[in-house]
Amino acid sequence: MEKRIDLGRLQFVVNAIFEHFKGRSLECVTIDEDFYWELDVDSLFNTSERPEAAGLGSLVDDWGFVQAASADPSQAVGLLLSHVAPLLTYLAIREPQ
Repeated sequence: MEKRIDLGRLQFVVNAIFEHFKGRSLECVTIDEDFYWELDVDSLFNTSERPEAAGLGSLVDDWGFVQAASADPSQAVGLLLSHVAPLLTYLAIREPQ
């Protein structure tokens, strides 16, 4: 398997998932569980050691960052993906079909 992320292909698949949601008339998902565990960047991909501690993330806070970037697209930079990813994970768990 190739060890590169084709951004065009990734965007295509994510768009297809959202089109699937749209086809199911799914426009909003309620955040029933706000907090989640998150690892610091140094521990996230270091699989040679067990992470010592996890922090708490907030889906509501993540959604706030996304809303801000929606209002001001200059905020839509790569770092925003660290807020988008937990929201996508939540959607994957809540709406697997």
